[in-house]
Amino acid sequence: MIADNLELEPPQHDEVTSMNDFKGHSDIHNRRSDWKEEIDSSELASPLWVSPPDGEDKVDSQDGLDAIGSNSDFERNKHQETKLLITFILIVVIGTANKIFQKLQAIPMYNYPNTLNLLINFVYVPLCFAYILPVSRYGLLNNAIPAEVTTMSKSPFVIMGLLDCITCMLLTFASVYLPGSLLILLPQAAIPISMAFSKKIKGESYKFSQYFGAVVVILGILVVLEPLITSRHVPDYTCKAINEEEFCVLCGDETTEEGCLSHRTNSNFVVFGAASAVVRSMEGGDDVINSLHSSLTRGTDPFESTATENTDGALCRWVSSGSEASSSSESTTAVLLWSLVTIAACIPMTLSSIYKEMALSGDTNAIDPIFLNGWVALFQFIFSFPLALPAGMTSDPPVTPVELPRNIWDGVKCYLGISTIETGCHPDDQCHESPFYVNMFLAFNVCFNILIVYLLKFGSANVLFMA
Repeated sequence: MIADNLELEPPQHDEVTSMNDFKGHSDIHNRRSDWKEEIDSSELASPLWVSPPDGEDKVDSQDGLDAIGSNSDFERNKHQETKLLITFILIVVIGTANKIFQKLQAIPMYNYPNTLNLLINFVYVPLCFAYILPVSRYGLLNNAIPAEVTTMSKSPFVIMGLLDCITCMLLTFASVYLPGSLLILLPQAAIPISMAFSKKIKGESYKFSQYFGAVVVILGILVVLEPLITSRHVPDYTCKAINEEEFCVLCGDETTEEGCLSHRTNSNFVVFGAASAVVRSMEGGDDVINSLHSSLTRGTDPFESTATENTDGALCRWVSSGSEASSSSESTTAVLLWSLVTIAACIPMTLSSIYKEMALSGDTNAIDPIFLNGWVALFQFIFSFPLALPAGMTSDPPVTPVELPRNIWDGVKCYLGISTIETGCHPDDQCHESPFYVNMFLAFNVCFNILIVYLLKFGSANVLFMA
């Protein structure tokens, strides 16, 4: 009965308790949701696991950032190595074509190395600044040339331009007077020279295998130069024209005494030996023969310019290579001298490359390669004019400062396919080939020099000269 009279009402605190329990469950749910969102967002940001914020098995945040930085550096280095490999392959291929056309364009332009040098230096200026001016002014290509680069000091470019001008002038003149094989082999001297300068200037260190490779290069160059130093391959006798202005080419092609002495003349007609048919078949061969006929018709002596006695009407002489009149010994000496000049050209070339490598590192790493090439080419072209005066005196035949403007202009005409010199040992009989060979060389040379800057940017001067 007592039980029946009891009022069975739920206690008031039960409601409060259940509300508190609800709030507790709600807080736990919210905390778990926040934790889940934090984990999800961190997983999107990086592959690292981020622990709950309540201190349970936490991963140190600084370690996570270091790991992220390490992954970023790894990806950046891998990307740069890929660029270096591609640039290396391109520079080997284009560099080979550049060397081939360097010699081919020098054959028709034999009499005009100064014109070639000025043309090579000039062509970069309009090409590069046609890119530099709009890109820097309007911020094109994602602002490839920012304002801080445009306004930077140009003094480093002046030094690079001077070094490159000396290198270009020496190698251009050497390409005229050296055979193509030496133009490929001798510049390899840049490898040991660049190693020496890098060790001295930058404090680079090398392995034994690298030193061994440099020694092999030096020995290879000595093997190439040995025949020139000893003159052991020079023929005992050579054929030399009595009047070189008229018959230098005719006599220079003869390799036997019989063929050399077969070219004769008497008072009213010219008798050429067995090579007469060959001479006439050559381009310009008829001009050589007709020139002699016209001089005889006018009653002039084709040999009046020489003091050599010529009673039998011979046009050529068979002379010993050891005599002063031998053109063979002179040619061997000239090749040896220009070989040494080519090796010497590696000194300013390597210094310029090391300087560019240092200028492209650090804060200035954002310098656009075409921007650098354009400003270097501008100063290089300016330096070419004063250096053309002493350079002209080293050409064959020498060009005096008074004759230099005319020689440069004749070179421009030869570049356009117009011949000027018709006599002597090197007439302009191949100027019609100049436009093709010179323009092909300029195209490969521009690409080659842009790749050089990229290779220095991604690699080093030593990697450049290995390529």
